[in-house]
Amino acid sequence: MGFAVKIIPQNLGDISGYYAGKIDIYSKEDVAVPTHTDDISLAKIYKYRKGAENAVEKILKESTYVTKCEIEEIQSE
Repeated sequence: MGFAVKIIPQNLGDISGYYAGKIDIYSKEDVAVPTHTDDISLAKIYKYRKGAENAVEKILKESTYVTKCEIEEIQSE
């Protein structure tokens, strides 16, 4: 069991998917975009919910393109 951060798009052009573990900053445009994937197996999985909560705070604080995230519990098979 673990926790993944899911990025929820607010508009059609917004990014969506699972957070993949880092935030890239594109210096030319000075834009911070979290790396993301649609494949849950490539997402960053946190062992504890607190780690996922900290990631959500970081994403919302640093990224200009993300305004909503949710934490999804992942069941291991």
